Amino acid sequence: MKEQIIFDLDGTLSNNRHREHLIEGEDKKWREYLANCIKDPPVQKMISKLNEMSEQYEIIILTCRSDEVEEETIKWLKKHDVNYDRLLMLPEGRWKIKDSEFKKDEVKTMKNPIKAFDDKESNCKMFNEEGLETYEVGTPPDPEVRLLQ
Repeated sequence: MKEQIIFDLDGTLSNNRHREHLIEGEDKKWREYLANCIKDPPVQKMISKLNEMSEQYEIIILTCRSDEVEEETIKWLKKHDVNYDRLLMLPEGRWKIKDSEFKKDEVKTMKNPIKAFDDKESNCKMFNEEGLETYEVGTPPDPEVRLLQ
């Protein structure tokens, strides 16, 4: 059984900065935010890292992006030549769950996760607490990648 590597999507593999304004403040426009995911520029540095690892490991993309845009997400991943094995997305209607709670629940169902790459501090902390070698990904387009100790 291959060891598993987890990659976040928004802010890690894709640069979602151009649409973040849609979910800031009180009037969050989630549907518009999601609909624009297809326009995200790739974070090539992270996609290259993922593709290098895909030869040796099972690659799981674990995202809190709603599965309402699963088709668009798969198209984006193909367009940018992302070599992954599984895509795990937040089920439609589960907006209120925290990213780290959703991701922790998913990690517990995995057979052999060993590493995780994510841009959110709370998710990185959780992955680290779950015993994974955890890398915090900085701001695109050319993010610094820092190993958590």
